[in-house]
Amino acid sequence: MIDVPIFNQSGKKVSSFQLDEAKLGGEVNRALLKQALVMYHANQRQGSVRTLARGEVAGSTRKMFRQKGTGNARTGGIRNPIKKGGGHAKQKRPKDWRQAMPKKARQLATKSAILSKLQSNDVRVVDAIKLDGAKTKPVAAMFKALGIDRSVLFARIAARFDEMLRRGFVDEVGRLRARGDLHAGLPSMRLIGYRQLWQHLAGESTLEEASEKAIAATRQLARRQLTWLRAEPGADWYDAGDSAVAERIVARVAEWLDERRIPAKRC
Repeated sequence: MIDVPIFNQSGKKVSSFQLDEAKLGGEVNRALLKQALVMYHANQRQGSVRTLARGEVAGSTRKMFRQKGTGNARTGGIRNPIKKGGGHAKQKRPKDWRQAMPKKARQLATKSAILSKLQSNDVRVVDAIKLDGAKTKPVAAMFKALGIDRSVLFARIAARFDEMLRRGFVDEVGRLRARGDLHAGLPSMRLIGYRQLWQHLAGESTLEEASEKAIAATRQLARRQLTWLRAEPGADWYDAGDSAVAERIVARVAEWLDERRIPAKRC
């Protein structure tokens, strides 16, 4: 049984209810969830791309000049793919990317998705929503009170960078500066964290300012990565707060290698 809390608009817990996991399939079927996710992304593809072949572009079919004796490379008509304005050698044609799943499989995948959210405490149940009008401000305030924002992610980013500093990140960058063959313009030194601490060691900022800049840059990168990942078809998602996340990733990599028949010892 899962204990699901119920909140009011102010974010205060007012009650709770017990939900039987068996009603949602009992356990999260991750393979089915992935299949449903791949199907969803595939069905978003339009497949309407189309280019012209050499027989479809405008132009004469007459040979441009005789085969030999001109000093030019031999060629045919003006519509061949190597000419400007010619047709495509491997033209693209409309394609239907749609995939399908049985109705019961879709229903089970939906239940698995809901169960996964409940188990990771990502669901907020509100007893009642009362708004004076169609305004964004009260809704944003309600979301903030319920903890529906990126505060958890941002807190993890800050804690991770603080841990890196505690483990000697500043000393590491200092040793790299002392080598003499590196400079701030190198791609490796423009990475988040290295760039800010390099500026700190050069006297351009304090350690506190460098930390704030590095954390802000990491937040911005996290937003971009989330956008990129959401657009990635067939991506596998893992909860960083799951105690068994490492085992799940190793199992998924082993499954991926097995699907392609690649011995694990080669990787």
